[in-house]
Amino acid sequence: MERLCEGALSAEEAARPILDRLGLGDDIAADWIWVCLLTLWQRWWPGRVRMELLDDKIQAGYAEDAENNTHRAAAIWLDAWSDVLRLCDAAGIGSIREFDDRFPMTQSLFNWSQDLEMALHNAGLDDRKMLLALIGFCEESLRRFPREDQLMTENRRRALAGAYFDAGMTEKAEGLFRSWLDADPGWGWG
Repeated sequence: MERLCEGALSAEEAARPILDRLGLGDDIAADWIWVCLLTLWQRWWPGRVRMELLDDKIQAGYAEDAENNTHRAAAIWLDAWSDVLRLCDAAGIGSIREFDDRFPMTQSLFNWSQDLEMALHNAGLDDRKMLLALIGFCEESLRRFPREDQLMTENRRRALAGAYFDAGMTEKAEGLFRSWLDADPGWGWG
């Protein structure tokens, strides 16, 4: 089991060779093997990133968000974002689409990352640390995923510059808007 989990990034991925060897498809016995492997993974390597734990964190954030616990949701999601980055590094992933294809979660990274951005903005309205976290998130997202959907990229840029404005760093915000407008004078948000 340790050898199976060594290079795996999800318990499901580690279970696949066992299921194939036993000739199990997608039935209840296969589910039990996956669940058992997931439980052992949690006990043996609690600090090792895996897709299922990431998905659990994201869903926990949605539960907090549904209860209007914006700060708590943002904090949980920031922790989840660090797992996304670790999974990207481990798998050599350079786009949101690649991530979503490799790690099918309850929410796609494409959708959830936009919810994370909004939660950080809302929490940042009265918490400067969250504004700074929003800046870090936006910068890292734009750096890691430079060729994403145009609308998402433009919205992320706007959120980044807006967070700089909200944090009182107006020169930085103006510089960002100016550089993006120089590159695309027709950009409406600029």
